Amino acid sequence: MTVEDVPRELNVADRAFRASWAAEYAGYFAEAAESLRDAAERAEKECSESLGSRGAQHPLSSTELEPEERRLFARARSTGHAGALLSLFAIEVALKAYQILHKGQHDRNQHNLVKLYDSLNDETKARLTTVCPELTEIVTKHRKAFVSLRYQFEDLGKSKGVKIPKPTDPLHEVAKKLAEPLRKERAIQEFVTAVQRTTSGHG
Repeated sequence: MTVEDVPRELNVADRAFRASWAAEYAGYFAEAAESLRDAAERAEKECSESLGSRGAQHPLSSTELEPEERRLFARARSTGHAGALLSLFAIEVALKAYQILHKGQHDRNQHNLVKLYDSLNDETKARLTTVCPELTEIVTKHRKAFVSLRYQFEDLGKSKGVKIPKPTDPLHEVAKKLAEPLRKERAIQEFVTAVQRTTSGHG
């Protein structure tokens, strides 16, 4: 389903419409993050294997790396950084989708994951922590990481203090676990069914 598929008579301001699209985007970002994480792991493994084959210890400074090792190291870092950003964004969008479902609106300019999570009602929080027991730990650990990583280039003097989550960080699994059940939310399923019914009626 795309935005163009939704018939005009269905109110595009409806919370289910907006929540369904937030759910789709959360899923996109989580899937893309997983792909980038896999690429980062492959590049890091290849770099380590290359270093091991010549008896070098990892990590080395970039000046001590061979050209191919530098390329692999840069790929591991860049894809790891991008994957972490997308996982963080997937979590943010998923939490905002739940805000829309239950409050009719979301905190547009809020990126702090703890504040987004705390804004949800108790029933929703209980359901999410059942699906994803690590959720509260992850949103606390990475509460401001999306902004820090996204704007890392703006203050290079402080950038060394910003840690990029590793490909093995539970952050990535949490992003997937939050995104997947969103599409099964009753309001979203009812909306998608209504779109399909209306669309088939037009045919």
